[in-house]
Amino acid sequence: MEHGKEFNVAVMPEITTNDMALMIKLAIAGAGVTSVWKKKYLRDHRSYSGTAV
Repeated sequence: MEHGKEFNVAVMPEITTNDMALMIKLAIAGAGVTSVWKKKYLRDHRSYSGTAV
């Protein structure tokens, strides 16, 4: 929401993957944005130290 109103953003994906660690690394590197399920990420990648979740 922006100023109390919903808005949409069109995004053309350049990279499509289901590898959460890769998605986060790419987002940190500036390749775009990503969305992951925190509980699943923490369960599957407890040793990953590339970012704080």
